[in-house]
Order: sequence, then C-alpha cells, then structure tokens
Amino acid sequence: MIFSHEIIPEAAKQLKLGVFKRVAVREELWALNKVRFYNRQQEDNGYVEIITFYNNKRNEAGNFIESLHVYFRGTLDDLKVCAYATSSNVSVHQGTRISDLKNPTKIGEVTTTFNEIATVLEQFILDAQKVLNIELDRKIDSRFESTVQFLIDTYGGKDNDLESMTVHFAVHSPSVSIICETGWGNDFHFTVSKDKKKASMKIVIDARELSSDDPKTYRETVDIQGNDFITAYKEFFYECNFIRE
Repeated sequence: MIFSHEIIPEAAKQLKLGVFKRVAVREELWALNKVRFYNRQQEDNGYVEIITFYNNKRNEAGNFIESLHVYFRGTLDDLKVCAYATSSNVSVHQGTRISDLKNPTKIGEVTTTFNEIATVLEQFILDAQKVLNIELDRKIDSRFESTVQFLIDTYGGKDNDLESMTVHFAVHSPSVSIICETGWGNDFHFTVSKDKKKASMKIVIDARELSSDDPKTYRETVDIQGNDFITAYKEFFYECNFIRE
C-alpha cells in the first residue's frame, strides 16, 4: 500500500524541473495489493494511474492539456511503473485507464522500487518533454515548499477525509493552488490571489445533491494575514472537515 503523503514529495520534486506546472496524486487503495475492483486491473494489465503531471494550454483550436500519466503495479519493493504522454485531452480525471487515453505515446516501462521512484519519474518527464515539445518554465513560487509540506502533513494525518481524494497542486508563479477531487462527490478548489492578499475556496457541488435551481458552486474568500496563506488554507481544510482536532 502506498499513501498520498509518500507520493506528494516525490511528485513535487519533478515539478521543479520546469517541464510540467501541475501534478495530480492519487491514493488508490487497490493499486498495490492483490484485490481486484471492477476488473480494472485486468483491463490495464494490473496498472493503476497514481500520478499525472500536466499543463493547461490553449491554441487556436481551443483548450487542451499536455499530460504525463504514470501507472503503478506490484509492491513497493517490486514496483512496475509505466508512463504515457498525451496532448489532446481537455481535463485530468481521477485515475484514467490506459485503455481510455486518447492518442497516447508510451514513454517507458520499468521495474524498480519506490525508493528509486524519483529517478524514474525524472527520466519519464524529460522524455515526455521531447515528445510533447514543452518549453521549460522554472518560475517556481517562493511558497511552494511550504505548500507541499502542508499537503504532506495533512494527508499524512490519521484523522482526515483526504485518503479518498486526489490532490492537485500547482508550482507556477504568481499563485499556488490546490484542488481536492473526490471523483464521486464535491470537488474543492483553493487559490491564492496574485497579490497574495486573499485566499479563496470554491466548492463544485455534486450534482446529485442539487435541484435544477440550485447554484452549482459555493465560494468563500478570506484575507491573508501576515502574508501567510498556509494558515488560510488550513482554516478552509478545518472548515471542510478535511482536518479534525
């Protein structure tokens, strides 16, 4: 079993390469054990998507996303990892199957251990950069490290509701954002304003909880005190019961 707080720092290291600006990390309960759910492992030869690096882009044809989808199989000591690059999808979904990727290019497939995952991910990203022709952008926000540590600490807690949520976080200046995606309920978006004076939370409400006249989103904004947006984020997390005393 592998947990989000273990994957987050390894994924964060790769954002500093400047190839991808965002990453989504998933804690799949069935990813590294022998339990089969919905024939999902059988369909993809046992692989489950755990990490997606991506850039939101726009051209004359509209919006698209450059993505590197990383799949795990096996155990922490005998870990099979493969990766596929795509540039035609318009969103990053929670745990996309390999068979559902559109026009993928296989970047690589290796057998390793989780202790060596940083080296594997770096090579996959550098290879994907060549395939997708991505220009480097190393404008890393000065508070990125504190954001990553906040996520590690929060997801590593024993008493929270985050285990079943995919966490997306962004490295690019001038803002740092976090998205907590359930795949089955409300999705939560946390954003810091460019001037670092306000933090906002937007909840995309599960359609099953709404009537036809209900608003589809809920928004809340707070002032950032003392330039400390981590405290503002933490207050939102407590408010949503992600973290409990």
